[in-house]
Amino acid sequence: MTPKNTTIRATKLKGFFRHIDEGRFAIPRLQREFVWNGPKAAKLFDSIHAGMPIGIIMIWETPKTHRLFLRQKYHVLPKFNTKNGKVWFLIDGQQRVSVLYRVREGSTVMNARGKEIDFSRVVLSLEQEEDGQQIRYRMPLQGSYEPLAHVLHPYWSSRLSHLGKRDRQRGMRFGSIWMNPSARLPRCRFSSQWLPCMGVRKHAGGPCN
Repeated sequence: MTPKNTTIRATKLKGFFRHIDEGRFAIPRLQREFVWNGPKAAKLFDSIHAGMPIGIIMIWETPKTHRLFLRQKYHVLPKFNTKNGKVWFLIDGQQRVSVLYRVREGSTVMNARGKEIDFSRVVLSLEQEEDGQQIRYRMPLQGSYEPLAHVLHPYWSSRLSHLGKRDRQRGMRFGSIWMNPSARLPRCRFSSQWLPCMGVRKHAGGPCN
């Protein structure tokens, strides 16, 4: 039985992206800067692709007056939008949330160790990989290694329109981005994945609704 000020719920990844775009999340000063690298980012998405859990995201919902606790120099997620009535501090999971956002954007950032991470190199393999890891960190190759930024893009069908019938059949075979074998166009899978969230707050309701 969970306390009344704590909720545990699952939200679809596409809904989580909406919260990120709205600037609802904030990083507290006590949290470290972004330290992940490209291969680790790829493994996170490979776990999602395989239907494996990636851990609970812990969010502390506080009044906006607590925004003084914000880490001001964090540059990986969108800046907190002060128009939001509450602050959603990422207490646990900010590295994972940052990767989810940056892979979708396909952008390049510098981590806290001074290493440049090009998230457009997180790709989906349309071939069966020997080690079973279908999401990899490498240079994209059209028709073989497609950027996940294209898969997660709102206009993904146009971004992947270069894929022919053979490519679609390979994608369906390996359970990649096609869910309906009769579909003529690729259908995004990742955005429908569920992400578990734990919200801690002082009042009823809570984050990730």
